[in-house]
Amino acid sequence: MTTHHVQVASLTAGTLFPAVVLDHQPRWTQSAANAAPEPAESSAGLLVLRGTAPAGRAREGLAQLQAAADRLPAAPPTAETVAELHRRLPPYVQAVALPAPALYGLWTAGTPTAA
Repeated sequence: MTTHHVQVASLTAGTLFPAVVLDHQPRWTQSAANAAPEPAESSAGLLVLRGTAPAGRAREGLAQLQAAADRLPAAPPTAETVAELHRRLPPYVQAVALPAPALYGLWTAGTPTAA
C-alpha cells in the first residue's frame, strides 16, 4: 500500500477539487465521463483520482479519495488494475484522465510535463 499526496486541480477557473495523481506519465485517455481511463496510444492525460464530494461531505470525500488511491498497487498502473480500481470506487471519487496543467502545487512545479 502506498500513501499518495492529495493536491488541488481545476478544469475551469474557480472550480477547484481534490485530486491524487496515480500515474505521473501523460499516457491515459478517457472515452466517456463514467468510463475507466485507458492507456492512450499517444501522449494524453495523467491518471488521476478526482474527489467529487459536496461541500457538506468534504471530510468524508477526502477520506474516500485517500483510501481509493491507497488500493492501487505501487507498480505502474495497467489497464487491468485501473479497471478494477474503477469498479470499486466509492461514491465521491472518480478515476479520470486529466491534463497536467490542470494540477496545482508542488507536483506540477517540478514536472517537465506541466505547462
